[in-house]
Amino acid sequence: MRATPDAASLLKPLGDFYTGRALPGVRFIEATCIPQAYRQLLDHSNDMTSTLQRFHDEEIRVHVLESRQDDTRYEREVLLVTRDTRRTVEFGAIEIMLERFPTSAQREIFRAEMPLGAILQSFGIEYKSKPRAFFEIESDDVINAALTLSHTQTLYGRCNEIKNGKGQVLAEIVEILPPTIDRLKNV
Repeated sequence: MRATPDAASLLKPLGDFYTGRALPGVRFIEATCIPQAYRQLLDHSNDMTSTLQRFHDEEIRVHVLESRQDDTRYEREVLLVTRDTRRTVEFGAIEIMLERFPTSAQREIFRAEMPLGAILQSFGIEYKSKPRAFFEIESDDVINAALTLSHTQTLYGRCNEIKNGKGQVLAEIVEILPPTIDRLKNV
């Protein structure tokens, strides 16, 4: 396994919304250990927005659960939801480095309707997406409530980083898929 930064650093965007609570159990794994239905959605160098849109054949929208910002960063805990069928297709958290976006893109980020991947494409911002780690996580009360799960389940996700053409980090993201993915498409 390749060396990765420590768990707290990788999970920081999600951990920032767990103030006063412990993060649920996380085990970092190789991509090859992810069940295939989830792996095709996690093990790639594309932004998650376009990947989920292709998979579900539907536009993706953001539903913000909580957000905060300062002069340089904007953080949000979100659900990604299909526009027409209103299916929740991801739970996650993101930390966006605002100063690296043009003012018009920042306004769209604050509107919180489009996922970051769609904003990057819409504004023609050059970027590269790079998964930093893959994991399995035991859902807790927070994740169960967000994904409307009735009990603890093992879910799969990734810690992702998006950089601009200059190699500067635009965003750090923790992306967790719901347990229904494997039932949606037979792969």
